[in-house]
Amino acid sequence: MKKIRKNITLPEDVDRDFKDIVARLEPPFKKGAYGKWLARALRDFIYSHSKQQQSAKNLQFSQPAVNEIRKNRELMQMIVKTLSWDKGIEINRGTALPVIDIRKAITNIRNLDPRDPRTVTKWINRLLEHEFIRKKNYNMFEVLDTGQNWDELEPTNSEISEETQHQCDIVKEELR
Repeated sequence: MKKIRKNITLPEDVDRDFKDIVARLEPPFKKGAYGKWLARALRDFIYSHSKQQQSAKNLQFSQPAVNEIRKNRELMQMIVKTLSWDKGIEINRGTALPVIDIRKAITNIRNLDPRDPRTVTKWINRLLEHEFIRKKNYNMFEVLDTGQNWDELEPTNSEISEETQHQCDIVKEELR
């Protein structure tokens, strides 16, 4: 391993404390002990810093971005509206929709080139990933979430227990 010489300035108390620690770890007057332990301390610092960055990066990518979910929710709402107007059917959870209809709706909503299916496929994959739709068979998708805003939904049963209401409030807060 190649070594380089660095001239650094340290606060006196830090240098004194570090020398005391090195003297306890190594026999006195051992040549190179100070540099060896300083290099080890720097390696530990670099390792812990890179681990912190990696864990922050993993946390960032472990949960989808709120903006991406919001875009997918808006797209799903627009698909439901478009297909409801064009086909004249009511689209709810569990409704089966042909792939071709979803592709046409996304192409019209996003104003995409109908000859290039790659972007449409990307949007369909995002809807699948965030569980707005799921594959029913090779040419049909099942609607899992219509993208409707949950705050606007009225409860169907007027007698909701306090525990259920509390759980609903927690979910609403997490979605915001």
